[in-house]
Amino acid sequence: MSTIATTKRCFREALMEALEDTARYRGPTLAMRILAWVLSERSRTGASIACCDSCDPAARDVICAGGLPADVAAAASQWD
Repeated sequence: MSTIATTKRCFREALMEALEDTARYRGPTLAMRILAWVLSERSRTGASIACCDSCDPAARDVICAGGLPADVAAAASQWD
């Protein structure tokens, strides 16, 4: 795990690659999928610019300095 965290490549990609050989999750049954589809509400999420710090070093620098990246600050202002 420490090797994955300290590499300069995409953290998400490295983690998925490391977990690829483990037992695969089968997911919900067909009945559970139908129930979820019938009983749930669809929520939309905003598009992400990057999946991790390695893919967006500018945002990492802003976060480390104690600020919020521009896209996060814009989304947060909608909640005020």
